[in-house]
Amino acid sequence: MTKSVFFISPVKGVMDGRNPVLEWKLRRYVTGLESQGYKVHWPLRDTEQTDITGGMFICRTNFQAIIDAKEIHIWYDEASAGSKFDMGGVFMLCQMLGMKKKIVIANESEMVDTAPKSFHQVFKRLVAQEIAIMKAAKAILVLHHDDPPCTARLNPDGYCPECRYHPDMQSKCFYYYCPNCQIPLKDMACPVCQQTYEKPA
Repeated sequence: MTKSVFFISPVKGVMDGRNPVLEWKLRRYVTGLESQGYKVHWPLRDTEQTDITGGMFICRTNFQAIIDAKEIHIWYDEASAGSKFDMGGVFMLCQMLGMKKKIVIANESEMVDTAPKSFHQVFKRLVAQEIAIMKAAKAILVLHHDDPPCTARLNPDGYCPECRYHPDMQSKCFYYYCPNCQIPLKDMACPVCQQTYEKPA
């Protein structure tokens, strides 16, 4: 499964060569992700910015890409209204609706934020919450058929969809699974989301 990122960053303030230094930083960040195998949706590049609907098409395109992405990376810019709009959508999905997404503040090392409250502070807290949840996360146990060559995942009632029968207990084994991606772990790490899990008690 492809690792996917929606990259929130300034658009209007960078278009048409208005800020070539920032555009270079953003492009370098995206290129770095893509060189690691990520599929990146970057609105500055990937969302058509000419919109006869007054922005509705842009918003729908970006929000669908946000829903589809596994991770949200944010190049925070206090002056970017479009970024804050997208961040509001991410907040609703993750904090209110419980959708699981990894959040990364891409330019955190450059941030100087002394305000008592800001969107940056909100998303720093979201990142901290996610890290705490992930640290406490435990793998789930899933029964598989263990009668080579068949190692298929069994249905909830113990039925093997490959062999088309219910194997006995001697022909079953447990696999550790990622609770989010629903795939087997490798050395207790998920090959898709890269999260490491503890063995359940």
